[in-house]
Amino acid sequence: MNHEPQATLEFAPDRSKAGFRLHQFSVLNWGTFHGRVHSFAPDGRTSLLSGGNGAGKSTLADAVLTILIDSRKRNYNQASAGGGERKQKKERNEKDYVLGTYSEEHDQDRGYGRPKQLRKAGESVTVLLAHFYNETYQQDVTLAQVLWLTPAKKLERAYVVAKKKLTIEGDFKDLGSPSEVRQKLKERALEPLDTFTLYSQRFHEALYLSADKNPMDIFNQAVCIKDISNLTSFIREYMLDDGGVPKKLEELRNNFEELRRTYERIEREKKRLDRLNEIHRLNSMVQAQEEQVDHWTGCIEAAPLFFAETEMKFRVADAEGIERELVKTRAEETSESLKVEAQQERIQQLTIAIESSETGRRLQQIKAELTQLEQQIKPLQARYKQFIARAEKWRTGIVCQAETDFVELLTDADKDAERLAKLAKKLGKQFDQQSATLKELTLQQKQISEEIRGLQEREGNIDSKFIRLRDGIAKALKVSSKELPFVGELVQIKESEVIWTGAIERLVHGFALCVLVPGRLRKKMDAYVHRTNLRGLLVYHVVESDARSVNPQLQPGAVATKLEIHTDAGEFDRWLSSELSYRYDHLCCEAADELFNRTKTAITLGGLTKQRGSERRKDDRHDITDRSRDVLGWDNSTKIKALQARHAEQALKHSELAESVRKLGNEKSGVDTALQAAKSLPDIASDWAAVDHFSLVLMQDELKHEQQRLESSSDEQSSLQAQVEEAKVAKLSAMERSQNARERLGGLKARQEQNEHALQVCQSIIDLANESPEQMQIMQERLPAVKKLLEIPPTSVAALQTAKSQVNSELERKRNEANRKCNDAGNTAKLEIQRFLDEAKNEEPKLHDELYTDGLAVPGYSQTLFAPFESLRLRIEGEDLPKNQKRFNRLLQTNLIEDVSSFDGLLSQHAESIKNRIQDLNLHLKEVDFDRNKRTYIQLVPERTDDDKQKRFRALRQYALENITQGENSDQERSERFKRVRHLLDELSKDEKWTQQVIDVRNWYNFRADEFYRETDVSFQCYSGASGKSGGEKNRLASTILATAIAYQYGISLNNEQQTETFRLVVVDEMFSKTDDEFSTYLLELFKQFSLQLIIVQPLDSKVHLVQKYVERYHIVTRPNVHSEIHNLNVHEYKQLMDEVEDA
Repeated sequence: MNHEPQATLEFAPDRSKAGFRLHQFSVLNWGTFHGRVHSFAPDGRTSLLSGGNGAGKSTLADAVLTILIDSRKRNYNQASAGGGERKQKKERNEKDYVLGTYSEEHDQDRGYGRPKQLRKAGESVTVLLAHFYNETYQQDVTLAQVLWLTPAKKLERAYVVAKKKLTIEGDFKDLGSPSEVRQKLKERALEPLDTFTLYSQRFHEALYLSADKNPMDIFNQAVCIKDISNLTSFIREYMLDDGGVPKKLEELRNNFEELRRTYERIEREKKRLDRLNEIHRLNSMVQAQEEQVDHWTGCIEAAPLFFAETEMKFRVADAEGIERELVKTRAEETSESLKVEAQQERIQQLTIAIESSETGRRLQQIKAELTQLEQQIKPLQARYKQFIARAEKWRTGIVCQAETDFVELLTDADKDAERLAKLAKKLGKQFDQQSATLKELTLQQKQISEEIRGLQEREGNIDSKFIRLRDGIAKALKVSSKELPFVGELVQIKESEVIWTGAIERLVHGFALCVLVPGRLRKKMDAYVHRTNLRGLLVYHVVESDARSVNPQLQPGAVATKLEIHTDAGEFDRWLSSELSYRYDHLCCEAADELFNRTKTAITLGGLTKQRGSERRKDDRHDITDRSRDVLGWDNSTKIKALQARHAEQALKHSELAESVRKLGNEKSGVDTALQAAKSLPDIASDWAAVDHFSLVLMQDELKHEQQRLESSSDEQSSLQAQVEEAKVAKLSAMERSQNARERLGGLKARQEQNEHALQVCQSIIDLANESPEQMQIMQERLPAVKKLLEIPPTSVAALQTAKSQVNSELERKRNEANRKCNDAGNTAKLEIQRFLDEAKNEEPKLHDELYTDGLAVPGYSQTLFAPFESLRLRIEGEDLPKNQKRFNRLLQTNLIEDVSSFDGLLSQHAESIKNRIQDLNLHLKEVDFDRNKRTYIQLVPERTDDDKQKRFRALRQYALENITQGENSDQERSERFKRVRHLLDELSKDEKWTQQVIDVRNWYNFRADEFYRETDVSFQCYSGASGKSGGEKNRLASTILATAIAYQYGISLNNEQQTETFRLVVVDEMFSKTDDEFSTYLLELFKQFSLQLIIVQPLDSKVHLVQKYVERYHIVTRPNVHSEIHNLNVHEYKQLMDEVEDA
């Protein structure tokens, strides 16, 4: 095709246009440009790159970006992403283009979409090539990139910069497999560069681009600029850089992390040293108590020797006395035995004399009969007494001395048992009911008491069960309970509105029991609540910082206006204000009057609530005046008084009910006893014969009368009988004295044997002690301590035994006390050791493993457990802590102070550089006529912002830098400096959005544009905020700044006609699609004025007529099937094509 300029153009093309211009751009295997080389050739002229949607024009624009812009900054596919939104920046990527991704198909087996691609990883290479030519200097510069994917889909690149014309067909064909690319390039004398940084440096030098002005940044941004809606935003985003402040902040953070870790190590070691010192102190207590245990154990071992020697003296004296008593007692026993024999012989002689008469024989017979009757009467009397005793339990006043009484009694008992059974059942039911009520009252009293105690220990009216639930969650999340407040803890009824307390408490009750969760804890809270059985209801609200504003329709007198929020509500204040205004916009009406019915939501003093729609509600399950159920507010004195009053009232009920239950119990017990007695009487005696002892007693009385009569009728018999009785008495007396003597004799013999045995024991103890002189010496040393425990010196064996028991008990008590203290100290030391290990396991598992021993699982404490901890204590105290403190001081003095000062200095330096950059830009703006008729020019003016964000940031910096290079080098001073800087960095880490705003020095300035008369330099008017006032002014201002900014970045000056080496290419993607004709025309004229070469990416729509008179080459992209094609046309060929389309 012919690329010669046509006479129909508005301006004649100048083939000698200055600077490096794009003459040809070629791609191989890029996107849908597949299988062969595809090129568009602007020939250094402004050209239009166009085509239908999806044809591939943006794919070629992205290829140009790939050649010139680092992938980390590149604005890919901005037009096709829908308005150029930055969030779409990564919609496409180099891998997609290298693989030729063009569509997506649904994979039924996998259940999701799978991309359709023209090429496979590892099987082909992609080549991008841009040829720039400077006609003035007749210099060629070619930039090329070779891209390929390894089989593992890792993207590899080789970059080429050559100061000659290269083509894909002539220089980059047949590169072999991807693994051979770099070697093939070297063989062709094309030096492959491995990094974009080096590649960028090379092509900046070759194309005479000034790296200081970052010209490729404005090239990259120009692709996605559609218009300029705000002057300040445009200058910040497209004309200024961040000055390296984020990178410097990251360096400061990284360097500070080392210092922070050292500081945390010091704090951790100090904490560990405190724990280890406590373990050391407890171990010293253990050792001291072990010495006490040994001392008292020695005394216990020495005590038997002391008591054996003392007892032996008493036992020798006792042996002599016992021998004397034995002789005396033997003589007494012999004498009394002889007396017993003499009396027995006399009794036998008298008995023979009595039995030899007839009266005597009858008396012997009566005696035998009485003995038999006595044996029969006793069991009958016992059964009769048992029967009467059981009957008395059924009914008092029982008379039963005849068979008729007995039969009547059993009949009455059988009849009464049925009545008693019914009564027992009735009383049992009453007893069970009242006992259950009493138990419930007792539980309620306990709960009220616990609630009162809980309220007295805290502020607020939330019930203890909810407090326990919330505190348990806070503990699990490792946060303070104050970070998870209840609504009721932060909201209360105003003092002036107490009359509404009952009604509002009812209305707000459920919401007051909701927990507020800061947004930063949302994920942890959701995860914990999801996996945990809370065994109760929990409602919580996640409170984010972007709360909506207060309800603008809230009426005076609404419930929300009668509520106040705690001054310490902090981050929840704004959210609560908003939420209350929407939830509780109920108008407070004293009665259900016309106002109540007219209002959408309302509430009466009596608690009648009107909700939106048709719902009315009143909950009188609880007294509206009952303050014991209140949940709002932080003053709980009223609720405590209400609970105390309820407790007193229930205590009275409890006392009365307890007395009633006691009486019922007694009554029921009596009825049960009577019933059991009535039912069991036949079991004792079912007929009269089983208890009738009365007839036998009558026979016994008759025999006794006969015995008395016979005995009194014979004087001889009486005399003999009296003598028998006298002899029996004498015999019994002698027997008792003889028995007593024998018993005393046995006791003396036992005492003698016991004394002799005790002497042997004492001697064996003494002999055993004497076997070891050393042991004897130790015991002798302990004896004074044993003697000191004797309150009174003993004077007998009995007194000695008492003293021995007391001394042994005291010795054992002292040893047990020492043992207890030793065990307590040991257990406490072991507990401290275990706590230390638990913390070490979380903080430093390796240290835990070094210190842990199996002895911890064994009961008791030993020095083996203590030894490694003592070694660690000495190491931390003598080595680790001093070493880390020295390291901390060095890092603080040499690194941190310098880094913080450097960071602050960079901010100030960048603020100054922004002003200098604007001054430089103003020099270029002054060269451009803003209004040709009025002969004016534009100057940009930076104005320092001073909003709350900047003030806060400035205060943080000042606080961190205060006295940072001054002061004494004490530990306290150094720690204070560290904490100041840590505070700054912590604040910068809390809200990344805020941080990026305040450290970006560009945000420190707002920009306005002042218009001046060129001849007098007098200000004409000012443009601030938006880029203009009227439509025309806005377009001119936007165009002027945009074109001048590009020229400034490229180093182009209107007044320097000799500039021929500068880079001239600008790519704009659908810039004119959404702008008016005036803006587009003015901007194109400015681009022309600065002699810039445009590649305009634009669909063939209604806006294309605006650019046609500036375009000298047309590149039409089509995609008849899967593959895209490029058609290069000159102006004449393009017009012919359009005419043919119109004719068709």
